[in-house]
Amino acid sequence: MKFSKKLCAISLSAVMSLSVCIPVFAADETPEYETAKIQVNGVMAKDPAVLADGATYVKAENIKSLFGVECSVKDGKATLTVDGKQVALDSAVVDENLISIRTVADTLDLMLGWDDAEKTAIVIDVNNVAKENDVTFDLLKKYMDYSKSMGDTFKTTGEFKGSVEVADETAPLTIAYDGTVDSLASKKGEEATMKLNMDLSKVKTMLQSEEMDESEKAVMDTIFKAIESSETKYIYDMEKGIFYMNSSMFSAFGVDPAAWISLDLNAFMNMSGAGSFDMNAILDLAETGDIEGYILEVLKSIPVDSVNSYKEIDESYKAVAAMLSDKAFKQDGDKYTSTYALNEDGTELTYVTTLGSEGDKVNSISIVMKMSADGVKMDMTVSTDKDFNSSMSFTMDIADFMKLYMEFKSTYEASAKEPALTLPEGAVVISLNDMMNNLATDVVVTETAVEATEVSKNAAEEPTVEITEIETPVENTEVA
Repeated sequence: MKFSKKLCAISLSAVMSLSVCIPVFAADETPEYETAKIQVNGVMAKDPAVLADGATYVKAENIKSLFGVECSVKDGKATLTVDGKQVALDSAVVDENLISIRTVADTLDLMLGWDDAEKTAIVIDVNNVAKENDVTFDLLKKYMDYSKSMGDTFKTTGEFKGSVEVADETAPLTIAYDGTVDSLASKKGEEATMKLNMDLSKVKTMLQSEEMDESEKAVMDTIFKAIESSETKYIYDMEKGIFYMNSSMFSAFGVDPAAWISLDLNAFMNMSGAGSFDMNAILDLAETGDIEGYILEVLKSIPVDSVNSYKEIDESYKAVAAMLSDKAFKQDGDKYTSTYALNEDGTELTYVTTLGSEGDKVNSISIVMKMSADGVKMDMTVSTDKDFNSSMSFTMDIADFMKLYMEFKSTYEASAKEPALTLPEGAVVISLNDMMNNLATDVVVTETAVEATEVSKNAAEEPTVEITEIETPVENTEVA
């Protein structure tokens, strides 16, 4: 199992307790159907998939053996019977009995991927992972229930301090900082303001020894002025799944300080290769205290790209269970402690969770995490007491080149005021998603242009060969 995927699941579970591609083949004038293997929950199925007209299908008569639900076809439309209820599929039936595997997977809320080396469509039901492991998370659910006792709308007041130290030939270059955070959150979203102060005196001293002309000095002065003392505002609209940020530091990077940068988190995660990421679903499950559902929804963000994917997701679930399930905790008086340790591929990790209780209530939590890998060491401690006072300390040493340190303390209290989730009237919004999409498009166009140049050059050397069209590779197109 790739350790990075397990570590991803572990990291996501830590936050809690506080790419799918199938090839599309160019159709001939008279399409010939090819077949591919199907793996369901780690087991190879005897019934094959059908590759037709640039999409992947399964035969209607094989739906029950593959997915465990009845399927009927009438007038070119397919209907599934799920838990006694009939569900019509969106896509039309092809050649009387071929049904899009993507449509079936989406309807049944299944993960779908493709292993190109094995020519295998991969279907995973994360609920089956939970069923096979058979663990409970009642202690953590009790803490989540207690944390909801504050109410749906609450105010956070916090302060922080820290430093960044970079090794230098003579003496370390240190930048110290401190600041405050004030936020207001509800089920609909959150608004926050962070004020940050940075001590750049050592950076200025270092730059004074460098030869700079007047224009360069003016640029540096502008940058220092923007970042030495700054104010940054954040808005997260949960219903839209969009994060907005405005900062006085924007001017240091040539951005209008009155502008807002937006990031659609779902689109960003899906673009990054996550299998099926729904931020709203994840947050809704966390709010309702559905820990099992939350964990499974998070696991859906792991890309499914190999016949080993089911095993990897299963092992990730086992890792989360070893950290946070009821079986993981040992009781000592009013404390429940879970200790998870991992030593794999040169990475050492320990993760200790302690839950405090009074009677039947679980009303406090603390987490201590230590990790070392490839010259990087990290220590983090996070805790929240029964009065919702929280603290966090964090240190990281990166190959003896850079050291990071941060402390954060905050208090929470119920609030009758709702967060303001609308941008100022007339605000200019810069979409970070669009910028990344444009960058990706530019890269594809550039690479295609290079391929075209090389083909044209070869064609010129061999005039008997006629080049009529240049096609880009299709291995990474999305399943239809």
